[in-house]
Amino acid sequence: FHIVSYMLKIPSLLIFIVSIYLELCYYFCKTFSQCIFSGSNSADSHREKQTKRDELKGLLKFDQLLHEKPNPRISVIIPCYNEAESIAETIKKAMDDVNVESIIADGDSKDKTLNEVNNIFDRKNIKILEKAGETRSECMNTGAMVASGEILLFLHADTMLPHEWGVSVRNALATDKDMLVGAFAFKFPLMDTNSSTLLKAIEWGTNLRSSFLHLPYGDQALFCYRNVFATLGKFPVQPLMEDYDFVLHAGSIGKVHTMSKPVITSARRWISKGFISNTLWHSFVIFAHTVGVPSANLARWYYGPCGKKTY
Repeated sequence: FHIVSYMLKIPSLLIFIVSIYLELCYYFCKTFSQCIFSGSNSADSHREKQTKRDELKGLLKFDQLLHEKPNPRISVIIPCYNEAESIAETIKKAMDDVNVESIIADGDSKDKTLNEVNNIFDRKNIKILEKAGETRSECMNTGAMVASGEILLFLHADTMLPHEWGVSVRNALATDKDMLVGAFAFKFPLMDTNSSTLLKAIEWGTNLRSSFLHLPYGDQALFCYRNVFATLGKFPVQPLMEDYDFVLHAGSIGKVHTMSKPVITSARRWISKGFISNTLWHSFVIFAHTVGVPSANLARWYYGPCGKKTY
């Protein structure tokens, strides 16, 4: 945006708005053409989704029996890549509950991430998977395969779970029998939001999207029953937007719910990249993904030439 802005001598924000407008036009034209020319495919898709709903309802009825146990086991799956600074604290917060295991799915970190995990004093109920995958989606799927819990929770390495988070997860799944996927509300560390009104605005916008559009992202600690996760088809194996596609798929079949209790997610990317530019990039990536730009291209644009980032 800045390069084109300099060449054309017009504001980069204007270029961004025009690009979003063009992408929206393309998206609506694409959707309209699909509605006209794919009537039979739509009917097949509707039948497929209805079959999936029926299958998931059966699994949900089965999984409700798990709550005859005092505390169904929760597997916290933490994909990570070069997260030496935050991984130990994230694990300690995750283990601050009963009947919980943590699965560290490492994407072949080049720093001291695994050393930090190995240095944790009490490593009981902590599993370490080295070289679990090339992408975050692969790491999460690999972690889910070895999980022993009836409930799976996918946690970013720079996100801290709240106090008594396990009680909230178990109660949410036990109370709302129609919920397929749940998530926590979104919050930045207090020391960051006290120094920036923009971060507070990002918090508000994220929680508005999550609650009213039923579209939480991966940094809000997505959770669901293990059987439901397998039936939904796991996370799509792609370098970017795997959480977005997973939640959209779940929402097309059943209910996605965001709880009021928040997780604390690091504001490092907004601080390092700039609040406005990082938010604009997020919006651009979502629209580009919606109109069919390959996720591999998006990952290179978003993360750099290697297409890989800290998880």
